Amino acid sequence: MRREVVEEWLRRGEPLLGQVKRLYEAVRTSDLKGVKLDEDTALGSKHIAAMLVAHALKGAVEVYLQEGWREAERWLRLELDDVRRGLERLREKLEGSPSNIRQFIDEVIKQLELDEERAKTLANANRDELSQYGGVTVAEKGMAVIHTLMRGGAYAKAVAGAFYNGELVHLLRVAPYTAYSRYASYGQRYVEKVKPSVKLAPGLAVEDLQRRLEETVARVEQEVLEKTNKIIRIKLKEILNEEIEKIGRIYNLPALMGFIATDFSFDKDSRSLRVTTTQLGLVELFVKLAGFKHFYIGGFIHTDKGERPQMVVKVKLSSEIVSEYSRVLRWLREGGTEEVKELVRNGMKLLREKASGRGADELRKVEPCKVAADMYTSLKRYIEEGDALEDKIFGHRLVSRLFLPWIMAYLWAKEGNNRAVADFITATIVGDGTIGNDVRLAIGESSTEEGDALRMSHIHKAALVLGILQAINKTPVAIYAKVGKTGKWFELKWDLEGAREIFSNATLHLYSTKLGGSEDEIKKKHLSILEILKSGRKIG
Repeated sequence: MRREVVEEWLRRGEPLLGQVKRLYEAVRTSDLKGVKLDEDTALGSKHIAAMLVAHALKGAVEVYLQEGWREAERWLRLELDDVRRGLERLREKLEGSPSNIRQFIDEVIKQLELDEERAKTLANANRDELSQYGGVTVAEKGMAVIHTLMRGGAYAKAVAGAFYNGELVHLLRVAPYTAYSRYASYGQRYVEKVKPSVKLAPGLAVEDLQRRLEETVARVEQEVLEKTNKIIRIKLKEILNEEIEKIGRIYNLPALMGFIATDFSFDKDSRSLRVTTTQLGLVELFVKLAGFKHFYIGGFIHTDKGERPQMVVKVKLSSEIVSEYSRVLRWLREGGTEEVKELVRNGMKLLREKASGRGADELRKVEPCKVAADMYTSLKRYIEEGDALEDKIFGHRLVSRLFLPWIMAYLWAKEGNNRAVADFITATIVGDGTIGNDVRLAIGESSTEEGDALRMSHIHKAALVLGILQAINKTPVAIYAKVGKTGKWFELKWDLEGAREIFSNATLHLYSTKLGGSEDEIKKKHLSILEILKSGRKIG
């Protein structure tokens, strides 16, 4: 409801509220001095109750304008309690008075009984349902008035019209449907349709799950609009958490490392593996490969088709991951750093020769030996620091996330484990690639927090990846050096024939998401890989 109609009602006042002020104070203090009960009883118990509740509402509405809906609800509840107790004390004082006076007070008290759930449903009722509320008390209609301040339904129009006409007492006296018939036409221009602040993007989840999520958003009460997103996040989390707990684990360390090199990250504060995404398919992949301990929705990302929840999943590092990092470090200590240095030098030469695009010119100024020396220094520092292995992993996340997983893939290739290599590369492309008329893997700049003090750029990353791909005979056919508003990156391109040689047919079941809908990126990539592999030979 628009504030202006409420503010104007407070400014203008209402004639009947002036008449009830003395009675209201008398009831609250249980002092009948100056009150003419005979005149008041002639008005009828419902009329007196309506006047008392309307007077209490005046104070509640002032609280609403200054402190918000929740405080106004609390204030009105306490005020109505005071009025009821005052009437009960008055009845006791009038024990020797005529029975009609005591009966009158009992009738007023009965109209002040409050079922808050019924008041809430009245505020939410549509026009056709209002006729079902003929038996609500005056106090329940008064509490419904407070609820309508944050709603846009049928009763809100009646309340706004009563505010506009200065006839709130009359609205509280009559049945809700009667009030609607009398006041809605005056109030409808002051009531705006309340829409959920979140409209979920289509295709977020599979059809049944999508419908449940959308229904949940629609059901969230618009009681406190500034808290709506929080309420929706909690309720969506409950549904999604239930679905996530059903996901079975699949052991595939190479695929997991491929996603660590792209989409999964190391959370230094919680010392856990984490994914932050708006794609349910990626959440499902994370849980399949890594498991989960914590899941929450951090907010919503706006798209032209609606909002997508930003989901966060965390899990502690598994012993398998720590063991594989330990194996790589042992190889590096035993002379592997010199081998990596040569790989990076060859990768940098390839990058200078093949790269085209806006960012290619700067590559001509970069010496392969300098890039190789930088990589060698970074790896030596990583190895020689005295920290425990997990401290290394979380302390130098750029090395841990990109460099070491690719070095693992190189070791698998050296050991003849082609299945592991295919699983790893497939995961990196699903994570940071595009699949269409060709297949591309993006290698971009690192965030400031991941780059840490090692100052490694996207050039160092690309040089290592290219050196390894060349060494294992998976060299891309083209390299594009991109420059955009968000930074600089490289795209490594394979044609479809070459893509068939790098994709793992054996792990395709991983990407067949049961939760992600038609617009889920993982699901779309899965279907694209299936198309590419239809006529190609199987790997692994």
